[in-house]
Amino acid sequence: MNEINNNEQLVNTFLKEFYDANYNENKLLFDNMQNIYIMISFLYNNMQELDIEKQNLRESQRTSIVEVEKIIDDFYKNLGIDFKFNEIIKDGTFNIIRTNNPKEASNYELYTGKNHYYIITEYYEDPKMKEKIILYEGIHKAINVYNNTLITDSIIWVHEISHYKNQPSEKREGVNDILTELLAFTEEFIYIDYLEQIGYDKEAKMFKIEEYKNLHNFIKNGYHIVKIALLYFLLGEVSKENYKILYKEDKNYDDLLKKFNTEINNNKNIIFTVLFYGIGLISIYNYIEYKKDPSFLEKIKKLNEEIMTDISLEAALKIIDIKLDQESLNRILKNINIFREDLIEKEIKKKKH
Repeated sequence: MNEINNNEQLVNTFLKEFYDANYNENKLLFDNMQNIYIMISFLYNNMQELDIEKQNLRESQRTSIVEVEKIIDDFYKNLGIDFKFNEIIKDGTFNIIRTNNPKEASNYELYTGKNHYYIITEYYEDPKMKEKIILYEGIHKAINVYNNTLITDSIIWVHEISHYKNQPSEKREGVNDILTELLAFTEEFIYIDYLEQIGYDKEAKMFKIEEYKNLHNFIKNGYHIVKIALLYFLLGEVSKENYKILYKEDKNYDDLLKKFNTEINNNKNIIFTVLFYGIGLISIYNYIEYKKDPSFLEKIKKLNEEIMTDISLEAALKIIDIKLDQESLNRILKNINIFREDLIEKEIKKKKH
C-alpha cells in the first residue's frame, strides 16, 4: 500500500508541475486530449501487430548526398511542390550532424532527425562601454540529420523537410503543433512510394515495415501514458477512486502507475510525444487515400497550408475528411489494415521467390 501511495504521489506531483508549466502554451492540445485519447484507445484495441521480422536498414543501398539531392528534388517536382533541397543546404538550414559508416550507425541515427529553431545574434563589442552592441537577433529554422550514406537516410530527411515547410517563422503552436507529425509522416510515406517507383523497392518495403512497427509501438506503450495524464487533466487527481469513476474499472491500476513513473523518468516529454505520434498515425489513412486517388494530394497540400493559419483543429481535420468520430475511426483503421496487409502480401511473395 505504501508503494502505491508513493507512486500516486509521484504521478500527481509530476502532472501538476507538467500542466502548470505547459498548459497555457498547449491549451488547444490539452483541451482536445480526450478526443485524441479516444482515437489512441480505439487503435490500441484494434490495430494489429505486424508479424514480420525486424529489418536491418544497414543493408540498404548506399548512395551519395548529390544523388539524394536529385532524388528529393525530383520527388517534389513530381508532386508539383516548389521546393529546392539545395537551397536549404546553402543557407545553412539543413545540417548533417555526422556521417557514419552504416555498419556502425545506431538505430537512433538510422531513424531520427531533428527540426528546430536556433537564435542568430550579430553584434560588435564597444571598447569604451565594454559591452556588446546587438546589430541583429533573430530565430533561424534548422534541420539536423545523420548521414549513414544509405538511400533510406533520405526518408528521414524528407520527414524533417516536411516539418520545415509548415514551420512558422518563430514558434510552433496550436493546430500547427498538433498536426505537423501527421503531415510529416504522410509526406514520408508518399516519398517511400516514390523510391519504390524508381527502383528502391527493397528499401521502401523495409522502411515501411519498421515504420509500421514503430508507430504501433507508440500506441501500444503510449496508450497507458495518455490514460493517466487524461485522468489528472479531467478530475484533478490520480487515484484509484477517480480511475474507477473515469474508466469504470481498476484493472492494472497499480502497474500503470509504475509504468507511468518509469516512462516519465526516461523522457519528461513523453506525453507530448505520444499525443503527437498518436495523431501522426492518421498519416497512414492519408497515404492509402492518396494511393486510391492521387487527387487526394490536393487535400494534403491544403492541410499543409492551412495549419499555418488560425484554423481550428476540427476544420483542419475536415480538410482530409476526418472528424474523430466512430465512422472516421473505422476508416482510419481500415486504411491501416490495408497498409499492413499489403506489407504481409509482399513478404509472402518474397519468401516464395
